[in-house]
Parts: sequence; structure tokens; C-alpha cells
Amino acid sequence: MKLNAVSKFRWLASLLFWVPLFSPQSITAQIVGALNFASRIAGVYDAPVFVCEGGVLGRASGTNYLVQLFAGIDATHLVPVGGAIPFRTQAFAGYWRAAAISIDRSLVGPTNITTVQIRAWQSTAGDTYDVALANGGLVGQSNIIRVQPIDAPDPPSTLTGLQSFTIGAAECPEPSTWALLLVGLGVLLCKRQRK
Repeated sequence: MKLNAVSKFRWLASLLFWVPLFSPQSITAQIVGALNFASRIAGVYDAPVFVCEGGVLGRASGTNYLVQLFAGIDATHLVPVGGAIPFRTQAFAGYWRAAAISIDRSLVGPTNITTVQIRAWQSTAGDTYDVALANGGLVGQSNIIRVQPIDAPDPPSTLTGLQSFTIGAAECPEPSTWALLLVGLGVLLCKRQRK
């Protein structure tokens, strides 16, 4: 078999660099746009992620917790998109570094809308959300958001409507539970002082 110069170059490049060689048309035909995977957009939304561990509520911080975007045509068909990333630390705890995530055509419905959810988990319980969940690790997930990915050169779509959520929420009582406890203690103290 005789190879022309272009074929020789592609064969050599794939052999040396292990880079799959696709035509630009086949790559761009699959991507419909991008989303700005961010927990905060100034003036639009601010949704830090909290952790409840041992009954103590704090912000997710560092490599102890991972976060990942899940997307699909609807809420029952969500799959992980992009890689899992750790949370930032100190003053930026609860947030992760924003990243533009490309959305594949298979993840959007007929109206070019994709359904997304943010999922976070305890990294010591597993490398993925599903593994952490199966291992009984602390996990959490955001509300469901529907968004239209935007293609370059325009900036990626934001996750407008994203709300804060808690990893391990089952370990922490609801705020209303604490409020009810405080009201009950207040009533007991008032009755005690009247006697």
C-alpha cells in the first residue's frame, strides 16, 4: 500500500503523539455550545456549596470534596460532563474555579436546551459521584437547571438559577428544626422565670 504525504504525516503524528486525527468538521459537528461551569457570577447568582459533617455546617474546601457538572436531555438522563474538580480554599471555600464546559449534541433536546445539575461528593469515598454514593460517602446535588449552550465566539451560557446546596445534608438538621428548638427553649425559660 502506497501512502501519500498527508497520509504519512497523519500516520506518523498518531503514532508519535497518540493523537486521534479527526477532520475539523467531525469534531465541531458534535459540539452545540458551552456552559460556564461556575458557582458564582457577579450580579447573576452566588451559590456556594456547604458541607455538613458530624452535625457541623461549613463550606466545601480543598481536595476533600469534588464537584462535577452533569447534563442531559432531561433530568432522568444526566451524565457527567467534563472532569471532577476540587473546591477552592480559605476565603473562596464553597466555590470552584470556573471552567467552560463543551456540551455535545447528544446532551441537548430538540429545542437545543440541556438539563444540568451540579453534583459534589467527599473525595475519600470515591473518584466519582456514583462511587461515593455507593460507598456511603457524603454527597450532594444542586437544583435542576435548563439552559441553552452558547457556541463560540460568544461567551458560554451561565447557570442562572443555580442555588446553594449541602453535601451530607442528611447529617444536619434543617434550619427550621433549630428554630423550633430555640423557640421551645425560650418557652421553657419563660415558664421557669414566671414560677
